[in-house]
Amino acid sequence: MILEGYLSYKLTGLSKKELKDIKKTFLERYAKVEFTSIDIDEILSLLKYDKKNSHGNINFVLLESIGKSIIDVKISNEMYLEAFAYYKE
Repeated sequence: MILEGYLSYKLTGLSKKELKDIKKTFLERYAKVEFTSIDIDEILSLLKYDKKNSHGNINFVLLESIGKSIIDVKISNEMYLEAFAYYKE
């Protein structure tokens, strides 16, 4: 959810405040997960099997604001890596 929050901030208009609220809320409730570069590569390779995908494209549901979603947003590999970097901060 934190990574999707970051992608939403960068791509679909989620505000910086809402992004910070999402990150804070999740990290208060759940332990932070550590990812190696191998883990990230494996996660990205598994994304292609998600049910929201079509025609070889990986599609995400992102937020314009909390409670307002946008479906079928395509994400570049660069953005995936940026989102993981944001999570690690």
